[in-house]
Amino acid sequence: MRASSRAWAPGLVALVCMVGLGLGRLHPVPDTSETEARHMPQMSAEGRALLGGLEVGERLMGWTVRALDGPHESMLRIDLERDGVSFALMVAAKGSSSESPPVITERHAIYYGHVQPPETTLPDGTIRATTHALARRIRAQEGTVEVPGM
Repeated sequence: MRASSRAWAPGLVALVCMVGLGLGRLHPVPDTSETEARHMPQMSAEGRALLGGLEVGERLMGWTVRALDGPHESMLRIDLERDGVSFALMVAAKGSSSESPPVITERHAIYYGHVQPPETTLPDGTIRATTHALARRIRAQEGTVEVPGM
């Protein structure tokens, strides 16, 4: 290879890099943080107040709160997890469903479901312990807290 043919190589590399940068500005990478935030579970301030300030990461009868959501479809949802098993507790206005809830407070009904993995059997006493612990929190707040959408 002659010296003159090697002299233009760095210029060509610089030109290709500049074109690449320019094309990147024509088709920017979309900012997904706003989209992801809309799909992340979120609970209203009133919902959190009804649950006595329950927070993600807190423990409820040995189960870790992984997500709080709602109200959606007139329910609050609390996702719990332990040892790779998860399930949800749902809180609705008393009498809003024909299903019989495991626990009823003065104004609310507490249900459970969404067990993962699907074929999992929850340990004995789990539903009773978690629904009653949640009911204690709700009973302490339901006389003073209204949750719009429930």
